[in-house]
Amino acid sequence: MNKKVVALLAVLLALTTIGSLAIISNGGIKTSYLWNMQNQTVLNLNNKTAWLDKLSTPSVSWNFSNGEYPVSTATVIVYKQNGWTYVKWWNGTLIYKSDDGHDDDDIQKAIDVVEGLGGGTILIHSGTYNIVNTILVPKNIHIYGDGQSTVLSGSADPIFEVKTVAGNTCYASSISNMWIKGSGSNIGIKIVDSYGTVLSHLVLTNFYYCIYLGDQNYWTEATQIRDCSLEGIYGAGIILKSDGGTGGRQGTVFDNVAINLDNPNTIGIEVLNGVSLENALFLDTQIWIHSDNCTGIYINGTMASSSGLVRIENFVASPTSVYAIHLGTGADLWGTRLMVYRTGPYAFTKDIYNEAADIKHCWIIFPNMIYHGSSWGISLYDLVDNKMIAIGWYEGRQRFEVATYDAATGTWEPSSYPLTFLCPTKFTKRLDIPTTPPTTPAVGSMYFDPTTNTLYIYNGTAWVAK
Repeated sequence: MNKKVVALLAVLLALTTIGSLAIISNGGIKTSYLWNMQNQTVLNLNNKTAWLDKLSTPSVSWNFSNGEYPVSTATVIVYKQNGWTYVKWWNGTLIYKSDDGHDDDDIQKAIDVVEGLGGGTILIHSGTYNIVNTILVPKNIHIYGDGQSTVLSGSADPIFEVKTVAGNTCYASSISNMWIKGSGSNIGIKIVDSYGTVLSHLVLTNFYYCIYLGDQNYWTEATQIRDCSLEGIYGAGIILKSDGGTGGRQGTVFDNVAINLDNPNTIGIEVLNGVSLENALFLDTQIWIHSDNCTGIYINGTMASSSGLVRIENFVASPTSVYAIHLGTGADLWGTRLMVYRTGPYAFTKDIYNEAADIKHCWIIFPNMIYHGSSWGISLYDLVDNKMIAIGWYEGRQRFEVATYDAATGTWEPSSYPLTFLCPTKFTKRLDIPTTPPTTPAVGSMYFDPTTNTLYIYNGTAWVAK
């Protein structure tokens, strides 16, 4: 063999051994330059073609003469045929097969092989796959089905458990494009201590919890749930619960998620105490209620600085305990601005059922009402002149207020900037005098004693008859 060819092959084989070969075709390489993963030119081929008979890595080899070649970092196919479940490389090389009556071991084998190569893609073709043991999904694994013709069904609890790397979206995993069915008492997909997990184009049916966002030691953040349908729910469509980690669920996205509540005592989205759902985004999430004792969104933890639009519909006539939103005693919605499109043929028992003593400053906007917490409902601040006007009910002082503020001088109700009406104004004023003395009177407080027809005014130390 020509010495130049031998040298060229030696260089190429060395490159492939360390995984730095950048361009591979079926049997050869044809390019002006060959470079490594650091984009450094290592060989100038001058538009020649170099042919290799075989490419090997520590985990797998491809025989080019038989039409085998790598497609991506790793791509593995799972499919069913004649009672067998097969796991093969994209090129058709068999990895594993079984006819044991359940398919979780086959899918897990595909995941494990791909994980060994640093991650990649699992394609699960059409068919019904029986899942009796939980399928574990580590970092950088992307699982795709053939749409609703790919059905994963079983009693495993959960069906999938995703655990990648908390805080690093470069290692995110995804599950997409399939139908997942449960037994009614199990969990569909559980995500633990992970960052950036994507669930998309899924149908999850017959679960206690369809999607469970939990934690064990760290947090589960930046999860994206997109274009999913959840139904046949016996607990909650999506639950956010802390199991010993930090409780962080920052950046969770609910994008075009449809949740059907057909069973009583169920919840669409449930945020429990100990969870901090910050900067969440709701994009046209839809919740349909068809039974009594149901809630669209239940919040008993923190949902701060979140925003978006949800559509919640009630189809129950004369409903019992049916709420669009239920705020538990631990609810904290500081900075949240959530629009709720309340529709459907029937009204809710209550739009919002609130048990919290203080939900912090927030807006929950219905078509005919803005619900808010803590201080005034509206605070308008001019950034140029640093002046503010606030209007609404103030919880701490238990009264309706119109308050003005000059931030430049730190003065409330500044006399130099009085409240001015430039339109025709008519005030109806009525003085309601209590008939019993107030328990905590201020100077000027008064009450009228109807038994003696006497008016009393408080002078700061005692009640004085007038």
